[in-house]
Amino acid sequence: MTRGRLVLGVGLVVFLAVGISVVLASRPEPASRVNQRPTGTPSPLGSPTPSASPSVAAVPTPQLTGENFDAIVRELEGFRTWLYEHPDPRLLAIVYDPDCWCYRPEFNYLKKLKSDGWKFDDEGTVILSVGVLDRPQPDVVVLAVTNRHGPERVVNAAGKVVQRGDGWPKTTTKLTFKRGSDGRWRLFDVVSPPS
Repeated sequence: MTRGRLVLGVGLVVFLAVGISVVLASRPEPASRVNQRPTGTPSPLGSPTPSASPSVAAVPTPQLTGENFDAIVRELEGFRTWLYEHPDPRLLAIVYDPDCWCYRPEFNYLKKLKSDGWKFDDEGTVILSVGVLDRPQPDVVVLAVTNRHGPERVVNAAGKVVQRGDGWPKTTTKLTFKRGSDGRWRLFDVVSPPS
């Protein structure tokens, strides 16, 4: 099972509604991993601290600075893909602004995955294109992100598939990013296309 990490992105949009309903129903189903964020204390940013245990993966540090928004979106989605493979809701604030409406549902979804001992085991969201729609302020940018996601698969600690999802076809979503005082861009708003 190959994980297409080089094609990462910020998909979530179309399946956000599914993700929220899953959270509300307290059932961690394979909903879009891009629309739910943590509500805990953000982890410190900077160099990741290697784990003392070889069984725990080191936290990658996504490069979210600068003005290359195509690269920033791909870095963010790459981190999200890793985060759903290693659920830890405390790390969500690395890529999501805690003021985003999507932060709390995703945080709760990651928390549920972690407590159940489940994780995603699929290719993740594939970013097809990123374009700037608007730059209303120097520290705010609105992007059109086109992505897709193949079949979603959630496995338990033993590697047994416990849930499956359809994923989604090529979809364009409007994403707003806000630059923090640390110079890093974080997801601040998600607007899905009309159904």
